[in-house]
Amino acid sequence: MKKQYLYLLILYVMIIPSDLYAQYATGEQSPMFFDIEPDFIGATLILGFKDLGFFPEVDTIFAIGVGGGYDWFGYYRTPDDEPFDGSVAGFDPESGPVYARAGFKLSLSLTQGLLWNLKEMHNLLELFACLKSHYYLNFDDANTNQLLFAGCLPDREHQLQNSVMVGLEWKDIDYNSPHQLPAGTQAEISLEYGPQWLFNLTVGRSDYLRFNLSTRAFVPLFDLAPDSNLNILSSYLGVFLGLDYAWGKYVPLSIRESMGGKTPRKAVGYAVRGIEDCRFDTPLKIVGNLEIRTNLPAVGSADIIPGITVFLDGAYYDYLDYNESGFVFSAGAGVYLSLFNAFALNFYTAFLLNETRTTGDAWTPLLFAFIFHF
Repeated sequence: MKKQYLYLLILYVMIIPSDLYAQYATGEQSPMFFDIEPDFIGATLILGFKDLGFFPEVDTIFAIGVGGGYDWFGYYRTPDDEPFDGSVAGFDPESGPVYARAGFKLSLSLTQGLLWNLKEMHNLLELFACLKSHYYLNFDDANTNQLLFAGCLPDREHQLQNSVMVGLEWKDIDYNSPHQLPAGTQAEISLEYGPQWLFNLTVGRSDYLRFNLSTRAFVPLFDLAPDSNLNILSSYLGVFLGLDYAWGKYVPLSIRESMGGKTPRKAVGYAVRGIEDCRFDTPLKIVGNLEIRTNLPAVGSADIIPGITVFLDGAYYDYLDYNESGFVFSAGAGVYLSLFNAFALNFYTAFLLNETRTTGDAWTPLLFAFIFHF
């Protein structure tokens, strides 16, 4: 795993200048824009057009995204479809659930502003619709007895997943503080529909509806020297709450193992730090994260700020059809290096408060992340 993080660090070092160029190269007045969204090992390129003039005083935005990536996931169910706790003979508690996946995606989106944010000069409230197509290829490691390939899921090897998403987003977070103290709120509600007739039986299988509701808020706590060009010492509180519910004839693994919305993330494991990635991959998930981030003195530039994080994570998960549900909580701390208010290298240690990993451990000494948790 150390090599994985080294490759990713090299990738991010390469992407940072490209992303900064993408944000500014087209100019503030240009109706065309492009951006780069990093993935774990990969990226998505986005080309879009705004100010299309459909409605005055708000943006109408059309965008196309193309990307791909490579990542590691976990599948924590036995061949008998029971939760895997590390005690099943023939499967290593650490390596048995883990598998690698390559993913490729294409998206077309249309966003219509409803209200305007005068301070940030972008849509405050907007309606969005998106057509998404994903192809996933899961890799079978011949040297490891893997849980995913021991079962009979129709999407265990590969999958073509197409869906339509519609939703509403509120965007009122100010990220422009010179001392990197975000402030404000953001919320999103969406419905994603992936019926089997949308070519979802071609490779693998999908036939589902997914509802997602999420919100986040940031509150500055203090700034020791607010008039200084460089941050001296400052702190802010961050809160995330999310609900994800999927149902249908067949909810694919990629949906169960993530929180949805415009930017999905792994869950319940990963969303709750300390639990293995994608563990408790349930149709119903409720996740909460609470963080206090303290920015330390800037390093040579206002754009490079180290910091310290303390956090509390929690989640409720429910398998519904299996009559299995529960809560999981963790707490921990970490350090980070925020770069250009766009990327952040994070190093955490996490303690599970009411659960253990499949190895029996409650403490995870070191976790890496290359963006803030939310």
